[in-house]
Parts: sequence; C-alpha cells; structure tokens
Amino acid sequence: HRELWGNIWPVFGKKTLEEIKAIVRKRLEGNQLDKSFFKDKAVIDLGCGGGRFSFVAHDLGAKKVLGIDFNEKNIKSAKQWVSEYGLSNIDFRVGSVYETGEPNASYDVAISNGVFHHLENPQAAYNESVRVLRDGGKMFLYVEAKGGIINELQEVIVNNIGHIPQANVFEILTRLDFSDHSRIYLMDYFFAHYEYVSTEEIHKRLRLEGYTHIEELKGEGMDYDHGYAQRMREPWNKEKYGEGQLRLIVSK
Repeated sequence: HRELWGNIWPVFGKKTLEEIKAIVRKRLEGNQLDKSFFKDKAVIDLGCGGGRFSFVAHDLGAKKVLGIDFNEKNIKSAKQWVSEYGLSNIDFRVGSVYETGEPNASYDVAISNGVFHHLENPQAAYNESVRVLRDGGKMFLYVEAKGGIINELQEVIVNNIGHIPQANVFEILTRLDFSDHSRIYLMDYFFAHYEYVSTEEIHKRLRLEGYTHIEELKGEGMDYDHGYAQRMREPWNKEKYGEGQLRLIVSK
C-alpha cells in the first residue's frame, strides 16, 4: 500500500486535483454537508493521501486542517499544493492513523475517507479517532462493506495480478490514455487489499470505541458510487454491491 499510493497521488497535476476535489464536494453537497459541517472547525484527516479531502475541508471554511499520512511522497506533494495555492491554516505531516501524536480532544471533525478498510488493525484507528475528537465531535467515515460480486471480483484480481510490478500496470494504463481519475481507481482496484466486513460489524467497532450516534448518508453522490441512494434504486443491487459503500457521520 505504501508503494501503491505513494506512486499514484504525487504524479498528477492541478487539473486532476481540482477534478477530484469536485467529486468530494459533490458527495458532500448531496448530503447537505457543504455549508456548515467544516466551517470554523478544527479538522484532522486520517490517511489523507494527496490531501484532496483536507483541501475541500479548508475550502469549506475549516479554521484548522491537519492531514496525516504514512507516505512521505504524499505529504511532500500535499505540502507543495499548500505552497502553490498560498494557503494558510492547513498542514500535512507524516504519521500513523494508529498514533497521530495529537492532543486528546483537540479536533471537532475527523475524516477517514476510504482508509480504515485497508488497515491491519482498524480497531486501533477507530480508537485514535475518538481520542483526538472533542465531546460532540463528528467523524466522516467511508468504508467498504462486505458482499457483492464487485468485491469478490476485486479480491480475485488482487490475488491473481498483484505480483505484476505496479509501475508496469500504471504505464500500460497511461499508454491506453485512461484519464487520471480512471488510473487512480483502477490501480486501487487492481492492487489494494480491502477488509470487507458487515455493516453490523462496523457499527459494533464504532460503538466499542465510544461513538454514540451513527448515521448513514443517503444523499446522491457520483453515478458510479455504490452508496445508499444508488443501491436503493438499482435492480439486483445486493447481488452486485452487497452492503455497498458506507458513508457515515458518527458522533462522539
């Protein structure tokens, strides 16, 4: 994973960053989270990658944003964007989602966008997210739940082509003129290991760490999402997507 994401995010330019930020904003807008969810809040992004969600939180009025990621290349890239855009009150640091080094109860909002389902010890990450949140703080959480042909297929692909050098696959996708966003998605789908667990298990993990309220976001996102809205209107959705992509707001 360190090699995979360290080689994906830093290679793209400003146009792709803005396109990916627009995707994040559309998902937030579809759930009425674009007006006040981040405004005047201290925000920590746990596993920030290249910083896309951190930058959106900053754009939406957060008073302070810190992105944490284990990959030095990602952090270097994100810091370069901070400098190029001339931003303040946003920073990025190499660190672990298991132990951020931030003080207890120091943030209003935590973000974990497609990170915890890749971890060897997700429970420890849930514990750390609770620790850094103030009472009443909230976390935006996106994880993949189990079931569905699409997840079974992804596991088969990873198990059968995961030995191919990632750089070779990335070069092939580039030569085939796939868009930047498509290359990001396909590289993740081909090489990333996911822990697919039930919605019930995810809720159990959250409550074990002290989260008191769990709400699944039901608004519209992108057409290719497998969130609640898409699952409810598509035929054979359970067979195709299982329990789907869970985007949750959880409160401490």
